[in-house]
Amino acid sequence: MSLLFQRAKIRLRGVRFREREPSQIPYDTLRRVDTCWSMGIGLSMVDTTIGAIFASRYLLLSLASGEPRRTARALAFEGTHRASIRVQSTGAMELIRTAEAVAQRIDDPHVYGFATLMGGIAAYFKGNYRRALEACDRAGAIFRDSCKGATWELATANTYATYSLFNLGEWAELSERVPLLLDAAHRRNNEYAASLLRVPFGMVAWLARGDIDGARREAENAIKKCSSSTFQLQHAMHFLAMEQIEQYAGDGRAAWKRVEETWPALRRSLLLKIGSVRLLALQLRANSALLARSGSAIPRVAIRDAARIGRMKTGGAKPVAQLIQAAVLVKRGDTEAAVALLKTAATGFDDAEMAIHAAATRHRLGELVGGEEGRRMVDAARAVMLAQRVNSPARVTAMLVPGLAD
Repeated sequence: MSLLFQRAKIRLRGVRFREREPSQIPYDTLRRVDTCWSMGIGLSMVDTTIGAIFASRYLLLSLASGEPRRTARALAFEGTHRASIRVQSTGAMELIRTAEAVAQRIDDPHVYGFATLMGGIAAYFKGNYRRALEACDRAGAIFRDSCKGATWELATANTYATYSLFNLGEWAELSERVPLLLDAAHRRNNEYAASLLRVPFGMVAWLARGDIDGARREAENAIKKCSSSTFQLQHAMHFLAMEQIEQYAGDGRAAWKRVEETWPALRRSLLLKIGSVRLLALQLRANSALLARSGSAIPRVAIRDAARIGRMKTGGAKPVAQLIQAAVLVKRGDTEAAVALLKTAATGFDDAEMAIHAAATRHRLGELVGGEEGRRMVDAARAVMLAQRVNSPARVTAMLVPGLAD
């Protein structure tokens, strides 16, 4: 209710502001603004709902103060929030561009780096993973080279760069970066950075080389020091990581059991309001349902989740929905229709620059087509994945495109 109230105030007020110098603003006002900033960013990647409340308050207070540095950061933060909920929001990027313009005018590298980072995260939410990777890497360089004490910002930039590498299918680069970043985080006793790097995608550095135990260990380490009394973002990311691990291992029952145990808490956390989280969670739930059922049994949850994903506007959502729908068609015995749908999905992943997803789809497509043509498809898909240091293309295919081999 508090968050809804804060969001309503922002909607009614708008984001206009009159710029003022810091010397014109009472110290207590700026201290209150800065307190909300610290709480907003500190909790945004832990307890996202409480973090969003403070981020909303930070925006309102910054706009009222008119202090340009704080207001620019608040506008960039708000832009990312809007992109996380509504991926087609044009206003989100306009806010971030406004923040970048202010940062350039006042020549503040931290504000410019933060606006760049928020633009990268917004691009990630929209499914533009190439742009997200470039922006996050650029922001990370700014924080390293031109800012002091930007620990949270740098950790967040590295995190979303890792997420983008996973979706782009650049797993060789991911496998090089993650262990190095984890080592640096451990040397600095930065548990926050380490937990974010491991899940839900960092553990792929171990999974890609076939080290299932290592991937499990890294996923468990991500939540080792998290509170057990509340369901935090780290718990959600751990759930998503473990689902992928179970599906890679082919353990459909364990994957579905985890869904049944965790889904109520995930829904109550409001994290499913974030488009990228909702997409991956629905995909993994549908995949788990398909993998857990044997024979021709068609789980209704998979059909419903495919429909939900198909209505999402995030880049890559449509081909993900088509993978699930193809699995349903196979279970119904309509292999011809499934083949056509998989071909469309592979093209969709190509368009979204999701190389490993596209390769896994063609790997499964080749298995369905069979014969010499099918073998060529499988061999080409394997070559793509092996080039990204994937130890077992068949297992990665089972993780990304399950349910078709039953």
